[in-house]
Amino acid sequence: MRRLAPASLRTRLALALAASAALPLAVAIAVGSVQGERLATAQALAQQQALPAAYASRELIFGLLLLSIGLATVVGARVARWLVAPLGGLARAAEALAAGDDGAPLPRSSVPEVAHLAAAFGQMRDHLAARTAEHERAEAALRESEQRYRRIVETAQEGIWVLDAESKTTFVNRRMAEMLGYTVAEMLGAPLSAFMDEEGRAMAAASLERGSQGMTQQHDLKFRSRDGSDLWAIVTTNPLLDAEWRYAGLLAMVADVTDRKRAEEEQARFIREQAARAEAEALAETMRETNYRLLMASARAQALAEAARAAEALLDGQKRVLELVAQGAPLSTVLETLVGVVEARSSDGLVASILLLDQDGIHLRPGAAPSLPQSFLQATDGLAIGPGVGSCGTAAYRREAVVVSDIASDPKWAEGRELALQHGLRACWSTPIFSSSGYVLGTFALYYREPRGPSARDRELVDVATHLAGIAIERHQAAEVLKHQALHDALTGLPNRTLLYDRLHQALLVAQREHASLAVLVMDLDRFKEVNDTLGHHAGDAVLQQVGQHLRAALRASDTIARLGGDEFAVLLPQTDEAGAVVAARKLLQALEEPCSVEEQRLQLGASIGIALYPEHGQESDLLLRHADAAMYAAKRAGGGYTVYAPTGGDADG
Repeated sequence: MRRLAPASLRTRLALALAASAALPLAVAIAVGSVQGERLATAQALAQQQALPAAYASRELIFGLLLLSIGLATVVGARVARWLVAPLGGLARAAEALAAGDDGAPLPRSSVPEVAHLAAAFGQMRDHLAARTAEHERAEAALRESEQRYRRIVETAQEGIWVLDAESKTTFVNRRMAEMLGYTVAEMLGAPLSAFMDEEGRAMAAASLERGSQGMTQQHDLKFRSRDGSDLWAIVTTNPLLDAEWRYAGLLAMVADVTDRKRAEEEQARFIREQAARAEAEALAETMRETNYRLLMASARAQALAEAARAAEALLDGQKRVLELVAQGAPLSTVLETLVGVVEARSSDGLVASILLLDQDGIHLRPGAAPSLPQSFLQATDGLAIGPGVGSCGTAAYRREAVVVSDIASDPKWAEGRELALQHGLRACWSTPIFSSSGYVLGTFALYYREPRGPSARDRELVDVATHLAGIAIERHQAAEVLKHQALHDALTGLPNRTLLYDRLHQALLVAQREHASLAVLVMDLDRFKEVNDTLGHHAGDAVLQQVGQHLRAALRASDTIARLGGDEFAVLLPQTDEAGAVVAARKLLQALEEPCSVEEQRLQLGASIGIALYPEHGQESDLLLRHADAAMYAAKRAGGGYTVYAPTGGDADG
């Protein structure tokens, strides 16, 4: 049973009831007409038979009255059976429909008009039921979309924080509130400075200033939690613009790195303690040796001095690695520096390497190995981990250190033995590198020129090195994830508006320096709204994902295609004139001719494309995009295809 729209139902019921009320009146008029005709006939008959006027009139009128009463009774019964009963059934069906019951039976009648009225009423009822079902499906799809968005935001592992132009909180997700120890309601409306101490406010002031200028940033910030503790976080911010392209606030992705900061501080403290302990032990040893044997004092002092220099050198190396991590240096630079520190502080003939576990969790890739031959590195690139796959593949698979003291005889080196021996590598000790969560990130290996195992000194070095490597790799991975999320569309994986503006700005600088041209295209899909309205937003999302793939495949590697929002895309074509832009537009339209498969249906969409050229149609990013957008609407009005921007006298900005 469905509840129909009240306004439409009242209108149709009024028409049906008016029709049923008018029929009895028509019947009465018809019966009266028949009786009048028969009365006229009787009067004429009496006149022809030359009856006395008074007698004929009185008798005739009385007889006709009796005849009329009888005929009216018969006709009334017929009318009741043919018209009144079916119309009454139709009225009852209308009353049931008004009460929400669309399954009441409709009357049958041999009278064509009544049958037609019943059929029209049935069609109206079916149409209203279909419209109600369609409305219910649309509401369900909307609720599902809202629930999916809330699940994504509320289950995100990072904090999501939205500030307005006054740096006041307009939105936070549950994770962000939990990180600071507040509820979402307590944070809404509060300024950013309310969650920072003086040091944090000073760090945030410069970031907010750059954000208001439209810059995307990533940096470390310190917050103050509700319990008074410090919260260190990697914060990636994107400026928010209003409809007039003015600064309206910031969207921030916040990742908690407090544990990393504490680990760095703990590492620094550990290094200081180790240095102090070594110094104290060296001093005590020197004093004992001095008192024990004067002749050996000089040699002992020299050995202690060498040990102190070695400890100091290791401390300097660790400090240098941590500084590179804190400065956000490339991961390859950090890892190569770490390998160099280990090789310089270890025993003679040792070669170190770092392999990184690929995103698939199966294959190893070179991370840093400056002293290993390139041919050996190429052979290990893409090595699949597993039991008996050399030292590194076995260590990553077992999640434990693997010592191979003689590569020539160990079965784990059956496949790579000849290549290793060819390069003078006789032994290998590999240790897994773990993340703070216990996941394997890669391996740290030491190669020796003779059959042997690791020394105690080597073990100490590798303990420190794997810890530092884990910090560097985990920081790099977190930064890459946040950077990708900040610069790419979550649905299609294409660059978003922020990344498009950055690349367009760089392309304009190159074009200005080299006196070259470039093209900007704005594209809007045709008939996409029909997909959403007919199949739902989940189908529309699937279509946008496939369209993004088709469009990307139609462009050059140097081109950029970005999703601006909804079904609108923009394309940047460096080193392209008008002829090249037209060719690219045709390729994009041709790419859309390939149907999209959604729910066992093949859908084909068109597009309207607007083209703006540098320097003919503007020399700034905003102006070029606005002119391309205007050309796109001109193409849409023309029925689709592409249109090159044509300036008009009414353009205020040229």
